[in-house]
Amino acid sequence: MSDERGLVLLIQPSGARWWRLRYRFEGREQALSLGTYPDVSLKQARDRRDAARKLVADNINPSEVRQEERRRLRDTFEAVAKEWASQQPWAPVTRTKNERVLKYLNAEIGTRPVSKITTAVAYDALKKISERGSDVGQMA
Repeated sequence: MSDERGLVLLIQPSGARWWRLRYRFEGREQALSLGTYPDVSLKQARDRRDAARKLVADNINPSEVRQEERRRLRDTFEAVAKEWASQQPWAPVTRTKNERVLKYLNAEIGTRPVSKITTAVAYDALKKISERGSDVGQMA
C-alpha cells in the first residue's frame, strides 16, 4: 500500500507489515526499512521518511548512514568485551569474577566506541570500581 513521497506499507502473506521508503540515490532505486506496523505509527513512519529524504537531498545515502550506525554499535566496549570474554578459556570461578568486572565496566564505558576510550577514561572507570570497596576491582 502506497502512502506518499516513497513511503509504502509492505504487507507479507504471513500478515507482517513493514514500512519501507523507496528512493533513488545516484540513479539507482533503493529501499530503506522504517519499522513494523503497528509498532511504528503512520506519523512516525512519515517522520522517518522525511529525515531520510533530507539526507538524500544532502547527497547522503540513508542506507549507508544506517550501516555506519550499526558498525559503530558493534565497536562499543561492551560488544568487544563480550566477544573477547566468550573466547577466553577461563575456569568457571574465574569467568564469573571477570564477567562481574566487565559488568561494572560496561556500566561506566560500555556504550563508548573502543576507538574513543583513552587511558584516562579507562583509569577513571577502573578507579570508580575500585572505590566501591569490593573485590570486583581485582581481576583474576
